[in-house]
Amino acid sequence: MPAFSDRVPPEWLAEQITRMGVPAIAARGAAIRRHIQDSPAPIAADVLGFHPVTMAKLTASQMAASLPVGQEPLTE
Repeated sequence: MPAFSDRVPPEWLAEQITRMGVPAIAARGAAIRRHIQDSPAPIAADVLGFHPVTMAKLTASQMAASLPVGQEPLTE
């Protein structure tokens, strides 16, 4: 394992993830999706190349789709 202060080599990390039975490419995709979900819409829009309004609409529609049937989204 690399020293704590050193940058972790991607090859080493991929090997460790694969040893745990998780495909490294799937883990990378999941990590990117989670990072985008946790980011504010304007920042995620900039990173992905979307207009901020488009990203806000996508985020709102995704949140509404994840609500239980019959539950209305909260509005401010």
